[in-house]
Amino acid sequence: MSVGRELKKLGMKAAYHYLDRDPETNMPKLMEWVDKFVRDDVLTVQRDVFRKIIAEKDSNWYRLLASLWQDIDDDVRKVLFENLVINANALAAIQARESTVKYQCNIPWVIALDMGREGDGEILSFDDLDGIIEQAKDLGTFMFLLTGREPLVRKEEVVALCNKHTDCQFMAFTDGLLIDEDFAVQALRVKNFIPAIRVYAAADDKKLDDVFAILRTKKLPYGEYCMYDKSNAERFAREAFFDDAIERGAKFCWFFSSLAESEDQVYQQIKKYRESKTLLTINFCKDEAMTGGCIAGKYYCSVSTDGRIKPCSFLPCSGMNLKENSLLAAYRSDCFMEYYHCDLKCRGVFE
Repeated sequence: MSVGRELKKLGMKAAYHYLDRDPETNMPKLMEWVDKFVRDDVLTVQRDVFRKIIAEKDSNWYRLLASLWQDIDDDVRKVLFENLVINANALAAIQARESTVKYQCNIPWVIALDMGREGDGEILSFDDLDGIIEQAKDLGTFMFLLTGREPLVRKEEVVALCNKHTDCQFMAFTDGLLIDEDFAVQALRVKNFIPAIRVYAAADDKKLDDVFAILRTKKLPYGEYCMYDKSNAERFAREAFFDDAIERGAKFCWFFSSLAESEDQVYQQIKKYRESKTLLTINFCKDEAMTGGCIAGKYYCSVSTDGRIKPCSFLPCSGMNLKENSLLAAYRSDCFMEYYHCDLKCRGVFE
């Protein structure tokens, strides 16, 4: 990191310490600090949204933000701020833009890594995953999603990745059943791991009660995710689903579905409850108004368990294999450059 960026990072860390002393009083002043260290043309939309949040103390978004000081461990919250706000956004946005100009290709904000498991064939080893992360950081990516049938089958390696890459934020999409007291202690130690736990809005969710209790007791941040189609959409469209997520202590929920927006009653409820619920909701394919269009290749890409990288998990192109090619070479391949040269409509299909 250059001297200039290191000074910016130190300045923003100082801003967080100032905020942490009295968040209720100092939160409205935080953007003044950010503006001192981040150029006006970086994260413009995000900064405007945040200004609105901290200016409206009666809003659901302000209450959600304030709850981080009540529900999350102090050291974990500090690392979350440093990795997600400073490293993965404020500084990475500048670094990624410089890489984009230098190499004439997109540098995604987040990379999804399929951890695979025994029986999946030749899966990415720890060294493979570590190497991809190192290359990504050099280009300006500090946010990683851990996916697969159950990434926490390899939880020792997950912890090791978090432990080595302390400047990155990791989120795992998991069924949650492998989260026990010991793993929670490890997550509390590394401080840069967040689970997104699959829920079904059905009786099956009761089996997660102990998991949520462990996470709440350790004051770890966590969220939920769900997948739906016509057969089960009604369960996720109920207001009770959103209220139950908040009651369980979730701070966010990801929604995945291939339903068209015109027939997606869940997405209509997502937009409605964003105005009142203390829950960050993210629809993977339909939130183009918030993201500025399809995120494939531009803000997001995925690496399969055998090492093939694509602009989106749900695209048919095979992609380069990162066991044989560099990350930069993959970003400059035809599969990715299609998304660099033009804005494309999301065309993902979920199974």
